[in-house]
Amino acid sequence: ESSIVGINIIQDGILKYVNSKFASIFGYSVAECLDNMHINQVVHPDDHELVRANVRKRISGEDSTIHYTIRGVRKSGRVIQVEIYGSSVRYKGKMASFATILDITSRVQAEQEREELISELQAALDEVKQLKGMVPICSHCKSIRNDNGYWERVESYIRLHDGADLSHSICPECAEKYYSDMNIYDD
Repeated sequence: ESSIVGINIIQDGILKYVNSKFASIFGYSVAECLDNMHINQVVHPDDHELVRANVRKRISGEDSTIHYTIRGVRKSGRVIQVEIYGSSVRYKGKMASFATILDITSRVQAEQEREELISELQAALDEVKQLKGMVPICSHCKSIRNDNGYWERVESYIRLHDGADLSHSICPECAEKYYSDMNIYDD
């Protein structure tokens, strides 16, 4: 009765035993829960089949213990996240499903917020990488202004920031313009 987790026993889909913590998690009194309440009243409709299958597995002996999470529904209609640890038990001479329930709504919300924050930070990092990719270059001599505000040759900047070494060559247009007497590209 003084457990910090909710405890229930289910037979034929009906709550046969609940402790005060179970009732509190779902916003009911113990008396309300034990007044022929069907388990579906505290389970989100989209999770009814999952709960039904897991209860059946425990009672049939197919799975002696089981652990899963579902959405629960409080008396107020508020949807919560619950984690269930279940097993089978003999109750009043008949097989039943025994489970402990934890309200993990706060944890799930914190995990969702964490994932959203990670996504936002990743987007910000991608944006910073794009901004860092804008490199001021002199339109005349082609020197690059580095992060410290100093101008350096493009070759030095690329070697320092990218680790690549540049080799020099001459494009066909410059070869014609500056070295027309050498016929560099005449093949």
